[in-house]
Amino acid sequence: MFDFDATGIDPDAKGTNKVLPKGWYDFEIVEFVSKAGDTYPKDGRTKNNDPMVNILCEVINNEQFNGERVFHTVTFLPAKGIDGKPTPGAGMSVHFLKTIGQPFEGKIQPDSSQWVGAEFSGYVIQDEYKGKIKNKLSEIRPIVAVGSSQDDSVPF
Repeated sequence: MFDFDATGIDPDAKGTNKVLPKGWYDFEIVEFVSKAGDTYPKDGRTKNNDPMVNILCEVINNEQFNGERVFHTVTFLPAKGIDGKPTPGAGMSVHFLKTIGQPFEGKIQPDSSQWVGAEFSGYVIQDEYKGKIKNKLSEIRPIVAVGSSQDDSVPF
């Protein structure tokens, strides 16, 4: 048993994650243990048996939203499908690995435990899932300095 003062706290089953405005944010991959005991980054498989890693990304370098978190899944698709045609989206996981400074060429054995602490920029959009609006990363890139040619925060 322990003491806790709930005075002034309204019950809220929605959690604390805020819906972030669309745009670029810097993130750090963090380790996280869920209430169910799952540890993130978490390796798994898709319905098609492709390897995937679920990660938790925390906003950094942003006074207003520091600490806000976004779940993201990196799926490792084969270069070619069963039909021999290129698999759409296969390059996304390779791009992700390159962006966070991990081995990405040739035959590799990604180790998601080595991703913790890696930083990158992600473009956040909103996505509806099971009737709730969630943050979703639609694009990632290395963190760029403000004012560089890749910085699109300046409207001109």
